[in-house]
Formats: sequence, C-alpha cells, structure tokens
Amino acid sequence: MVIFDPTSLPNIVDATSEWYARAGANEGMFQILNVSPQNPLIVLCLFYNGSEAEGRVNYKCFFDIGPIADMTREMPYEELNAVQNGFAYPGQGAYMKGSAHRKPVVPAITKAHQRIVDVFKASGLKANLIFEYLPLSNITSIPADAAAFRRDPTAKVLALIQWQENTPENTALARATASEVLNIVTSAEPDLGAPEKLGYSNYDFDAVQACIMASTRHADDGLSLTAIRPTDKHE
Repeated sequence: MVIFDPTSLPNIVDATSEWYARAGANEGMFQILNVSPQNPLIVLCLFYNGSEAEGRVNYKCFFDIGPIADMTREMPYEELNAVQNGFAYPGQGAYMKGSAHRKPVVPAITKAHQRIVDVFKASGLKANLIFEYLPLSNITSIPADAAAFRRDPTAKVLALIQWQENTPENTALARATASEVLNIVTSAEPDLGAPEKLGYSNYDFDAVQACIMASTRHADDGLSLTAIRPTDKHE
C-alpha cells in the first residue's frame, strides 16, 4: 500500500493510463480516495504475483511520483486475503454503489474527492471512492450468452460509505452520498450506457432488487413476489 497527497492525482492518472494499458493477469490495483481525521488521501493498494523487487519494477511509474508513505511488502495469500478485515468489521453501517469506469478524468475525480471530504467533516460518515483496475481478459473471454452474470470489459468504480450510529438519517445520507459522488465521476463519461452504470451486481443492492422485482412482475404478473428486504430473523 502506498499513500499520496491529493495534489499527486494528475500524475497518478497519467501513470494509471500507462500501466493499465499493459497490465497482465498477475497484477491489479485499487485506488482509494478517502479522508483521514485531518487530511484527504489517495491510497493505492498494489498487487503483483511475484517478488517485491519485481513488483516495484512493474509499478515504477507510481513510485516515481513520490508517495508520502510506502508500506508495500511481500505477504502470503492468506494475509492478503484478510487485509481488509480491519476496515470491514461487523457492527458498523455500510452502503455500496458501483459503476463501470472507462478512464479517469482529473476534474471529476477531484470534485468527487472534495465531496467525500465535505461529507466527512459535516456528518462523520466515512466515504471512500474506490477505483478498481483488475485484469479482465479471462472473464471477457467467455461469450456474453454463455453465463447469466453480466461482464463488462471496463474498470469499475465503487462508492463505499461507512458509519457508526445506526439511524435512518445516516442510511439516507449514505445512499445519497454514494449516488452523488458516482454521478460526479460518470458525468465525465457520457458514453457509458445504462447497463454499464449498474456496475458489478454485488455493488448495488438497490438496483439489483429493482431488476429482480421487474423481472418477477414480468414473469408472473406480480403474484408470487411482492417484496425483497433483509431480515434479522433466521428460520
């Protein structure tokens, strides 16, 4: 993991375009825009299936920018798989909403990052905007009609909002904030189609629920399924 000051964003965007155009199946990256208790930050989570030395050569264009903190190191898969546990712990509220993302646009990303900072300062909600750059060649090699799951040959962006106090007001603010920051980012890409804006299905429960309800109404005239909602009762 490497951390940058937000003023490095234009250089990070240039480096991302250079790296992602040649990225292979052994590498991937999450770029996270968030805010610490004092300052907005850009966090890059780098993955390379190889040695630390090989990874540093592979991501040299990012290290050359000059991060303010560098915590990259080799780690076994089991540790890598659990690296988010310290942030995604039970008991807190969380809301996710995602979209496809074809290329980073600096003014839009800067505006979205500032909105994240404003929400945090005003409400304490911790908002994260996560740009996912993962190898997609394997999943897109399968014909679209060979599997039910929709696959897009584009990167993804995810708004993840987390909060401590479980109130209807915080939930409503999280939903509104996620939609707002994603709209800021996708407004810079007017050629994105409606299906692409839905993003990865697991990232948008509200949109998936609406699609399921619409499909059900079409299939059985709405007779067998009238609502889908989470429950705390397990039978």
